[in-house]
Amino acid sequence: MNNKNITLEDLGYKLFSQDDEMIIYKHKTDYVDYSIFFRLGKNPTYDICFFAWWDNKSDGWLPMEKREENLKHCARYGEWRKTDCLISIELHQAIYNKCKEIGWLND
Repeated sequence: MNNKNITLEDLGYKLFSQDDEMIIYKHKTDYVDYSIFFRLGKNPTYDICFFAWWDNKSDGWLPMEKREENLKHCARYGEWRKTDCLISIELHQAIYNKCKEIGWLND
């Protein structure tokens, strides 16, 4: 997708919360929960958090669909871990566009 006007919604992110202090978008896949926080105010910033399920038994990342339903979030068998933050060009463009939309950047 090489679109200058791409949005977070185009990439599967959903608006999770919005108020005068913060805008939060979330996106979930089988392996990772993604969150993008736009912190509004005097010193505006954004940060991106990626969390994935680490399975203790297999000693690796495991998609939720492979877990038994009653064990999906059981801390005994694994844990959510913050992962490396890899940003695609499309996600970078969508974040840039959101920063413009909320008035942080000018053309």
